[in-house]
Amino acid sequence: MTVTNDANGVFTVSFTQIIDKKPFFDCKISVELNKSKITSIYGNWFVRIDDSAASQSTLESVPGLLVKFSAQNPDLSECEIVKLQSGYAADENESGIFHKQTTIIPVLEITMSDNSRYYIDARSN
Repeated sequence: MTVTNDANGVFTVSFTQIIDKKPFFDCKISVELNKSKITSIYGNWFVRIDDSAASQSTLESVPGLLVKFSAQNPDLSECEIVKLQSGYAADENESGIFHKQTTIIPVLEITMSDNSRYYIDARSN
């Protein structure tokens, strides 16, 4: 859970689902509220229903993922990586689309010095 406050006194409380002690980046609900009421709720939340069919993926090493990331993004050579975080993602960034089911994948979140974030599939090929 994170809490932020903007210059107008609007608070945003965000809840991110945790799986195996790692964040599920695409599974987050945010609630905005002012001094007297909730003004909006938005995000995506998934519920785990069956783990019996889950497959285990072999993961790429972090240095290997960083080499792949730098090779695929030569335009970012002037930026600096300021944070790395392992987690999960649904690999579907279209908001507003109902998903009856989705599959999550292990990812490495890379945060750059300009605060941009990139999510790299951490599975080895």
